[in-house]
Amino acid sequence: MSHRLFRKKQDAPADPAAAETANLIEEIRDCCRQMDNVVSLFELESDDDLIEAAIYQMNALKARYAYLTKQARERNMRVHIEPETMSDYA
Repeated sequence: MSHRLFRKKQDAPADPAAAETANLIEEIRDCCRQMDNVVSLFELESDDDLIEAAIYQMNALKARYAYLTKQARERNMRVHIEPETMSDYA
């Protein structure tokens, strides 16, 4: 009996535009996850320097999120992916 040690690599979508769209969606989701993680870190932190670092990190992620959603709009995509509590980031 033969067992596979490695999974077969999934084929990339034949359509490059579909691959770019899927990649953009995954980047937006990842950015949202990171924003949620920074909020959790911020709420638990008590050291002033680490709080400041979390604020800088959140500002960078907000800029990245804005860029990614702009890219999605330019591709006529409707993006309904947001961090869990988007109002916390305003």
